[in-house]
Amino acid sequence: MKRTFICVLNEQGKIVHEGSEKTDPDLLADYFSKRDFQEIVIGFESGCLSHYLVTGFRKRAIDPLCMDARKLSTILAL
Repeated sequence: MKRTFICVLNEQGKIVHEGSEKTDPDLLADYFSKRDFQEIVIGFESGCLSHYLVTGFRKRAIDPLCMDARKLSTILAL
């Protein structure tokens, strides 16, 4: 919970970047802004920090996707 592990995928679903940052929406937003990503959609697994992250990202005008892993596993299995 102290660190967020980051995996950036391109449009084809291939990993183009991996890293980590402290779990703080401001630090995470800065992490992405320092890199040369043309377009970015932030998505993360729901959990006890979801509200904190969503609220923090929205304060920085970022609308993240919060996903339920149990529902995603069913969708990805198709």
